Amino acid sequence: MTEENTKSISNPPILSLLPVAAVITNIKGELLEWNDLFFKLIGFPSLAVEAESITEIFDFEGNDLKNLISPLLSGEKQSVEVESAYILNKISVTLNLGLFSNQMSRSKKLIWLIKESAPDNHLPEYFQLLFQSIPFGIVISDGHDNVLKCNRAFEDLFGYTKAQLKGKKINDMIVPDSMKDFGVQLTSNVAEGRDVFHETLRVRADGELINVAVITRPVVFSNNRKYIFSIYQDVTDREKIEKLSLENGNQFATMLNYLPGIVYRCKAERDYPMLFVSEGSLKITGYEPGLFMNHSINYNEIIHEKFRDFVWEKWQKAIEDNKVFQEEYCIKHRDGEIRWVWERGHVVRDNHNRIMYIEGYIEDITEQRSVQLSLIKEKELLQALMDNIPDTIYFKDRNSRFLQINKAQAQVLGVKNQADAVGKTDNDFFDAVFARKTFEEEQEMMVTGELVINNEEHVFTNMGWRWLSTTKVPLYDENGEITGLVGVSRDITTNKVLENKLRKSERDLTLLNQEKDKLFSVIAHDMRSPFNSFLLLTELLADKSFSVEKEELVQLAKSMHQSAAAVAELLENLLEWSRIQRGQIVYKPKTVVLKNILEKNLNYFQANLQKKNIHVELSVSDKITVLADSSMLSSVIRNLISNAIKFTPGKGTIKISAKRPDNNSVLFMIQDSGIGMDAEQQEKLFTLDTRGTKGTEDEPSSGLGLILVREFIKIMKGRIYLTSKENFGTTFYVELPAH
Repeated sequence: MTEENTKSISNPPILSLLPVAAVITNIKGELLEWNDLFFKLIGFPSLAVEAESITEIFDFEGNDLKNLISPLLSGEKQSVEVESAYILNKISVTLNLGLFSNQMSRSKKLIWLIKESAPDNHLPEYFQLLFQSIPFGIVISDGHDNVLKCNRAFEDLFGYTKAQLKGKKINDMIVPDSMKDFGVQLTSNVAEGRDVFHETLRVRADGELINVAVITRPVVFSNNRKYIFSIYQDVTDREKIEKLSLENGNQFATMLNYLPGIVYRCKAERDYPMLFVSEGSLKITGYEPGLFMNHSINYNEIIHEKFRDFVWEKWQKAIEDNKVFQEEYCIKHRDGEIRWVWERGHVVRDNHNRIMYIEGYIEDITEQRSVQLSLIKEKELLQALMDNIPDTIYFKDRNSRFLQINKAQAQVLGVKNQADAVGKTDNDFFDAVFARKTFEEEQEMMVTGELVINNEEHVFTNMGWRWLSTTKVPLYDENGEITGLVGVSRDITTNKVLENKLRKSERDLTLLNQEKDKLFSVIAHDMRSPFNSFLLLTELLADKSFSVEKEELVQLAKSMHQSAAAVAELLENLLEWSRIQRGQIVYKPKTVVLKNILEKNLNYFQANLQKKNIHVELSVSDKITVLADSSMLSSVIRNLISNAIKFTPGKGTIKISAKRPDNNSVLFMIQDSGIGMDAEQQEKLFTLDTRGTKGTEDEPSSGLGLILVREFIKIMKGRIYLTSKENFGTTFYVELPAH
């Protein structure tokens, strides 16, 4: 750099007095001097030192420095005005350029007066930011196709720098040679004021051809200068996709022709005017696709008249709700045959939610429907058969969920509709224990395949406790895999009840025979002694040589009477027992005053009481009444009092009392001060296992009386129990219904 154009960091007084930014350069544009306003305008004071030339700071919108100063050097103009320039591609300014000579060195210099442009005359700052940040390539050129400005995206798209492009013609830089004429014509059309949009080929700096979409339009700024504004978008990938889509579309069209049904697209109108119909229409309807697409026939005509309104209403509903249409209906084939079809379709709308068309697929299901109807009929026949079988029948899946049941099973489960059981398990109908047990057994069957045959189960069902005999068999698919089971259960409750009754009768008969054998043994034992006494006494009396005193005769008579009384008592008890066993006892309950019946039966034993000098205490209110059979109750009282007298020593005591433990019962007690019983005797007391024990004065006892007492009290809906201790007496408690 020469001495005369050496940079100065001083602020010359003359420049500092100017009200605008000012800078002095040589005719080459090299910076020499400047003022503070220039610093403030550019906003980067360091550039005052680092920049070599004014051209590094200003963009003259396509004019170079030589062209600007040429009129000044020739003397044609005293000054030059540049209305549109940019500082660092950001700030729009107006330049006034003048030429003067240094008298000392006679060198020529340029003075630049710089004013910031009004915001509305040129591109605002925010547009500059947008210009640089938008992802599309943008270029601004003049009316002669010369590049004035471009953004970074344009540089990246075509592989040129801004410096390489500036001032060059676009057609020379990015238009392929084969398309130059077209490019020139395009520029001419835009310069004449036309907006142009087209997709074309352009060439990059490296020679690669790319597909671009170009929007080009003329722009006139407020200074009336015309520019060409162009936006470039790389659509190479899209072109590849569209080419691939076209190839795929051809393949798809070929594939459609292999589909068994009709693929269609039509207007959303009642007659379904077709826009496209696949080759399947010939097979389904008998009509070629062309007949539909040239509207020689419309699809609505071949829909069976019974279904036309139905199908259209369903389509209207699907369109209104924006849902998929799916229905089965009949059409009339070209040959006159009625066929069933299945259709599935939907409405297609544009970005403004306006209906464009409807499209879908139609398939002939005549054969499938025939098979379905046959299957439905078979299923109905099977269900009818199942429902008329008294046994319960059910099908379950692999997880023991009900798939199908008959009416009998529905009754067991307690559901009104058989379908209500589908999908549920035993756990929804039975107790948890039974449901768990059944589930585990069925899951084991799913693994082992072992059958369950006539398994008897006692189950609490909707009809109460029932006995069921169940058979379960696994179900297999075509691959031999177990998919579920079928179960059949027969209600055997009646048989089970009869069986239990039979078993009970058998047990009762066995017990009766045992009791009969015991009874015969008792009778034989208890009657032997009295009859032996009779035989002995009668033998003595028949002996003529037998001589007896009067007192001895009286004693013999008493002995015979005692034996006869014992036999009579035994026979009476046997007779009563026999009547009970044969069911000949008739229970006739009525209100009985307890005190009266006790006193009446006590009178039978006055002689016995006096003989043993036994004292009786009767402490019963005459207001206590019971509901009982008076004959049975008398037998109970006599047997209990008779036992109390037999086993109470002379001068003993018998206490009879009664009370009402509650409003529903009466309890009366017969307590003696006799010899009492040990635990073993008490255990056998009301059974035939007991052996008759003689009283305190050798009174005979068979033990049959207490058995009768127990039976009679049971018939009268009462109960009997006792307390006893050896040598301390016995107390019998009889509880009967109050009245």
